Amino acid sequence: MTAPDFRFLLVPVLLVLIALPACTEQRTEPAPDEPASRRDVSEYLPGDGPEAPAWAPRANAPVAKPQPLARAPQTTEDPGASIRGVIGLAPDAKAQPGAVLFIIARPAGGPGGPPVAVKRIAAPEFPLTYALTAADSMAPGQPLQGRVNVTVRLDTDGNASTREAGDLVGAFGANPAEAGQSGVDIQLAPPQP
Repeated sequence: MTAPDFRFLLVPVLLVLIALPACTEQRTEPAPDEPASRRDVSEYLPGDGPEAPAWAPRANAPVAKPQPLARAPQTTEDPGASIRGVIGLAPDAKAQPGAVLFIIARPAGGPGGPPVAVKRIAAPEFPLTYALTAADSMAPGQPLQGRVNVTVRLDTDGNASTREAGDLVGAFGANPAEAGQSGVDIQLAPPQP
């Protein structure tokens, strides 16, 4: 049988032995009935002499009056720029119960690409008034800005990545739309082959 190995205790014991003299140092404590505001803390503060750092408060120095916080400057940019319009059904289109409407804005100038904003509306009723805003942005906090192509899809299964036979689609007839534009009206119809 071998003797137990106590080497793992060596470091904690050494630390205690090093710290012990500092813990036994005599300090003068104020009387227990003396209010905390009257206790002398000068021993913990830098002195007033020439060796005191420049940032240290000086004895009997005037105290600066607190200044009110400055307000953030108002900007003229409209962080709430939106694209607004009405979505309706074409005469030959019929919305399926439980369908989900996706309103999608993609950068203008190219086919497809990742959307900059998407709004999802479950069980919409038509005609539907909508607004795409920064809250619908794919990048949190990014305002809706610039020119975008606006399309819509009424998806029968509610899954944006699938295409079903009963889905209805539409696009703004004068794409691209500009952030801040209203009257971006769209009609949903069955997809053209």
